[in-house]
Amino acid sequence: MKSGVIRICLAGTKQNFYQKNAMAYVDSLGSGVKPEFTHFEAWDDQFRNNTGEVLRDEAYTPEPLASGKCDMYPNDLVKVEWREKKLAYVPLYISRNTIIVNKTRKEEFKEIKDLAGKTAAVMKETSYHTWLDDMNRSAFQENPVKIVFLPQKDAILAVDAGKADFSIIGADGALWSIKSFAGNVSVAFPVGEFTEYGWCFRKADKDLQEAVARFFDQQKKLPDSELNRNWKENTGITLDDFIMFVSQASKP
Repeated sequence: MKSGVIRICLAGTKQNFYQKNAMAYVDSLGSGVKPEFTHFEAWDDQFRNNTGEVLRDEAYTPEPLASGKCDMYPNDLVKVEWREKKLAYVPLYISRNTIIVNKTRKEEFKEIKDLAGKTAAVMKETSYHTWLDDMNRSAFQENPVKIVFLPQKDAILAVDAGKADFSIIGADGALWSIKSFAGNVSVAFPVGEFTEYGWCFRKADKDLQEAVARFFDQQKKLPDSELNRNWKENTGITLDDFIMFVSQASKP
């Protein structure tokens, strides 16, 4: 508020969507605050230390946040343990990862064991990559999944074109992909636990985290809020309806 500037760093395939959501927050602050946007080339640019490395086991503030280049990442990041060593989360919604396959091969993929030995296309340093690494060290140790690293949209398109056996994406991302550009893709089944998705900040910036949490609460209460409109345009379903859908799906 003193500088009149909030520095927002965007990553991933849906940067236009994330920017619209971030602008909804900036607009809520009034005309006294202007945004400065930085677009990262790689998803893992969000997590690099001051030597340009991503060290999962170490606790540090990523360089873009530590240097002041970024104040927040509005990129719907999945909360995973190694990221929590580096970032503070403000949760926006819960979701679950899904396996997506080409429609013509959906009958081949009924459960997790059907993934063993197959080729997966995913984006590096995502929660999808983390899940595959964990599975290759455990259930798939004898017949590991071959991992091809691609930008998120390219990974989905590889499945759409039959160049990869499967990919992993959150339920919201699956809706967006099928609606927007991957008509040959279908959801096979969910994997992993229900997890929180949210925006991320420097751990020390408690006031900014609290302000964003209040903004989320307000937006969720209004059916025609800017976040709900953005979600409807992006996925075909409002954020409010998506939260309700996931909540119902989590019940036994």
